[in-house]
Amino acid sequence: MIDMVATGVSIPVESERSLALKNYARGLLVNGPDKLDEAAIDDLRYSISDLVDDLRGDRPIHEQRSILYALYQKMGELRLRRSTRFSASGKHLARSLRECDSGFAERLEGVVAQAHVHGASSESVAELLRLLDQLGGHLFDGYRRSAPREKRKRPAWLA
Repeated sequence: MIDMVATGVSIPVESERSLALKNYARGLLVNGPDKLDEAAIDDLRYSISDLVDDLRGDRPIHEQRSILYALYQKMGELRLRRSTRFSASGKHLARSLRECDSGFAERLEGVVAQAHVHGASSESVAELLRLLDQLGGHLFDGYRRSAPREKRKRPAWLA
């Protein structure tokens, strides 16, 4: 959305306000988002690790494809955010990943495309784990996250 405002055509016409908004959006893009804290990075790594582990099991191809699409989104998001870039989705994720790290993007796209057609193999899982290593590594066994005390309320239906 920010990129669309920064680079898009003003409708119905360009105005002082639209120019000010464009300049503001350009500034946001240059500065990037706030850095992710370690807890948020670990949450993404845990989620990605869980998905990669799911591909190791015997699953029908339609489930594998769903897992692969989720992996592409989450691994792309983590790669972008570790580089202090905004998250993206759909075609914008592919573009943003290539701008951020074309080598990583090509490898991720390649393994997802190959596994989409032929199914997940031990080689594709190994490649996903190598890519995950670039993002901080596999995180699953022993990972624990506790909800903040103020969020630990007993639901009314359990009272």
